[in-house]
This record gives sequence, structure tokens and C-alpha cells, in this order.
Amino acid sequence: MEERNHSMMIVRSAMEGREYVSLAERITTTTAMIALARRTAASGDVPAPPPRDIDPRVLVSAITAMILGWAALEDWVWPTAGLDPADKDDVRSQLIQIVGYVADLALLANE
Repeated sequence: MEERNHSMMIVRSAMEGREYVSLAERITTTTAMIALARRTAASGDVPAPPPRDIDPRVLVSAITAMILGWAALEDWVWPTAGLDPADKDDVRSQLIQIVGYVADLALLANE
């Protein structure tokens, strides 16, 4: 969030059709996040509870940004995450599940 200019540059580059591969070696954040997610899942630790007092407008805005970000950067996300484009339908189905899960967690925490 603090590096908004960097994020905007990536989105603009993707939307202009620039080739992802030329930047692949410089984008290490996704690889680190995948490794962290795998370690966390393997640890068996219970995830932290969702934050309380989430404004539903912020929740909807965050989910909207995630969906728009995926739409804008999908061609860059595939190689960064090591996803196979042949699995597009399965991945998109999982995305829908993730969005629903995030919304449910946030809304349940505020009941």
C-alpha cells in the first residue's frame, strides 16, 4: 500500500500489454508469499481471527479491488505464482471461493 506508485506501474505495464517475463526476476514478493503460505499451512497453526469492526464498505471495496486487480494483472499473475493457464477454470473457481470466504470471515467477526 505504501508503494502505490510501484503497484500502479505494474498495473499500467500489464494493461499496456508489456511482456511480464522481462520483469519476472525482479518480482520476488509473490514467491516469498507462496513460501510463507506453505510454511503456515504445514505448521498446523490456527490462523489469527479476522479483525473486528470492519466497515462493510471497506470490505466490499477491498474485495472489488482484489477482483479488479486480478482482472488487470491475470496474465502476470499466472507465471509469477507458477500457475498453469490450462487450469484457468479451476483457478477462477477457487478465486470465487476465496472472495466468499474472506467476506464471510469479515462479516462474521462483526456480528
